[in-house]
Amino acid sequence: MSVDNTVLRPSDRELVRATSVRLRRVTGIPVVFAGLREQGAIAVTESVGHQTAALRTITVTPQRGLGGLIWLNKRTTLIRDYGSASEITHDFDDQILGEGITDLAAAPIVVDGSVRGLIYAGWRGGGHLDDEAVAALSVEAGRVAAELRTRDEVDRRLGAMATLQQSQVQAAEWLDEIRDIAAVSGDAETRRRLLDLVDQMGGASPTGEPSVPLTPRQLEVLTLVAMGFGNRVVADRLGLTVDTVKTYLRAAMVRLGAHNRHEAVVKARAAGHVLDLL
Repeated sequence: MSVDNTVLRPSDRELVRATSVRLRRVTGIPVVFAGLREQGAIAVTESVGHQTAALRTITVTPQRGLGGLIWLNKRTTLIRDYGSASEITHDFDDQILGEGITDLAAAPIVVDGSVRGLIYAGWRGGGHLDDEAVAALSVEAGRVAAELRTRDEVDRRLGAMATLQQSQVQAAEWLDEIRDIAAVSGDAETRRRLLDLVDQMGGASPTGEPSVPLTPRQLEVLTLVAMGFGNRVVADRLGLTVDTVKTYLRAAMVRLGAHNRHEAVVKARAAGHVLDLL
């Protein structure tokens, strides 16, 4: 199974964009913008409620602007009267003040102790950005972080599984080579010891294949099911429709003689398929 070519990670940018849209819709915050870290900087790539394209020219590094401050302290922070704030640098005044923003808050997207991105909430006009809106901003940043963490873990497990499967293929080739050596050996004792060694290494099956064959797609679906994901998440991960996922799952269940998805995972493992790594 090729993780790079067949298992598609959903767009992280789309996750951030959808979160920004939802936050603005639910809270009524006038403008929300966000970005994810790439190559040591966080560039704003998503914005809703903007009046100009200037917000998407912001590229944050540690200590630059409100975002840079938050990058360092990893805490949601609200700045009132942005234009006169003394606790931040004003590297991005042209963009922020150009949008008419008076109050600005930002929340870090923190995954395993590392800042992976920022989500901003800006208030323009009368009144202020209230505590409830800031709390909602922090919650949404936490949700994005949790989803990124899940995606990272799925990628790690699938990558590790692909590596293991490759190692198993190589091991099977080595066992076949030992069998070949045993077959041509003129010494009966050497031949017996070599074949015993193959059996001890788990190579009793001449081909080294699982007892019930499954297609690569069926294995991909079962691997994600084994990780606890529902059909919708599996479909998103593999770039398939939910109905197609169900089709692959049903086909695997028929081959395995399983009556439900849990039993299919158990029987696939029993047949010799590696579906996950702890």
